[in-house]
Amino acid sequence: MKYKILALDHDDTVVDSTRTIHFPSLIETLNVLRPDYRLSMEEYVEYCFEPGFYSFCYDILHFSEEEMNYQVDHWYSVVKSRIPKVFDGMKRIITKFKENGGKICVVSYSHKDYILRDYAANGLPLPDAVYGFEQPPEKRKPNVWPLVDMMGVFNVEPSEIIMVDDMKQGLEMAKKAGVDFVGAGWANDVKSVEEVMRSLSDYYCKTTEELESILFS
Repeated sequence: MKYKILALDHDDTVVDSTRTIHFPSLIETLNVLRPDYRLSMEEYVEYCFEPGFYSFCYDILHFSEEEMNYQVDHWYSVVKSRIPKVFDGMKRIITKFKENGGKICVVSYSHKDYILRDYAANGLPLPDAVYGFEQPPEKRKPNVWPLVDMMGVFNVEPSEIIMVDDMKQGLEMAKKAGVDFVGAGWANDVKSVEEVMRSLSDYYCKTTEELESILFS
């Protein structure tokens, strides 16, 4: 294989979590805090892409700190109780990559404990390294630290890593590190997001089969 490390985002890249967990959780919060506010799934994805989720909460929804804490607490309760399903094809890709001697490294805004839970619950081979939200802010994407660290741990060059993410934070991190990047477009069909990601990514895939072809062709 050309690549020795497959660096994967988690939400909306490996597991179908925005549609089944994150968006419903926010709607439940809005029903309490902003009952007259209407938000579609497409709008939610667009806001998470630009200006980003926290800016959306503070600058558009105008959440107070107390309201933000309520949102976070409710989100945690939902994440703990619901396990997202893996996208079709991702189990085959991850298994095949590891069977061929590759390493799986997860770089995500989810917490390590939930990532490992989701992998185990979906029967996925456990990742070789996880860089989650438990890392301090300066070590989370789009900072390059996760990619630099895995280069040292696994003794690989930037050209031997490929990063897959549905959002631009992963793209920015990969570009800074000189790592090939795949835009993951199979979780949603939001044209405005796809146009930006397609224009900036080394590869853009609408299906997991396209990713499989890139990795193993």
